[in-house]
Amino acid sequence: QAEVRGSLVRDLSGAMVYSENAGLCIRDLMTHADGWSFPQTKLDTASWSRFVATCAQPVPVAGGDAEPRYRICGFYSLDDQLKDVTARMLSACDGQIYETADGKIGILGGIWSEPDVTITADDILSIEMQDGFDPFSDYNVLNGTFVSPAHNYQPTPVTELRDVSAVDKYGERSQQFEPDMVPSGGQLQRLMKIRYAKDHREQV
Repeated sequence: QAEVRGSLVRDLSGAMVYSENAGLCIRDLMTHADGWSFPQTKLDTASWSRFVATCAQPVPVAGGDAEPRYRICGFYSLDDQLKDVTARMLSACDGQIYETADGKIGILGGIWSEPDVTITADDILSIEMQDGFDPFSDYNVLNGTFVSPAHNYQPTPVTELRDVSAVDKYGERSQQFEPDMVPSGGQLQRLMKIRYAKDHREQV
C-alpha cells in the first residue's frame, strides 16, 4: 500500500496546498473543473471562511493531544454522481450547503451556532408540527466505524452511543452510522452525537 498526497486544493488565499481540512476539500469540489465548476466569485466568502476555521479548530483527544475538528480522507470516482460525492463529504463534517440571500453558495454546520433570526408567533402564517422521536420504534443505540491509515485502512469500530434508559425500558434497537470519509475515531464520535441529537428531536 502507498499513501500519495497528490491531490491539492486551494486555501483561502488561493495557494495550492495539500489539506485534509473538510471545508477546503468541499470548497475545491464546488469550484474544480471535475466538480461543480462554480467560479470562485459564486461562493460566499464569509461563510466558507468561518467553516474552514471551524474544521481547523483543535479538539482534545485521549492522551493529551489534539486533532482538527473535521478532516476528510478518502477517494471518489469521476463516474460517481456529484450530488453523492458532495453528500459523502458533507457527512464527514455535519456540513450543509445553502444559497444566500444574494444568490451565492454558502456552507454551515459542524457546531452549534446561535440563530440569526428568532421566529415568533407574529411571523408564522401556518405551521405543521408532529412528534419526532418514537421510543417504541426508533433506534436507541448508534454504532459507527471509521477507516484510517493508522488502522491499515480497515473499518474500525468506536464505542457505541447508547441511551441506557431507553434500552432498559423499550429494548435495544441499533443503527449503523458509517460516513466513509472520516479518518478519526474522535471525529466520528462527535458526528455520532450530532446525528443522534438530530434524529431524536421531540418535535419536527
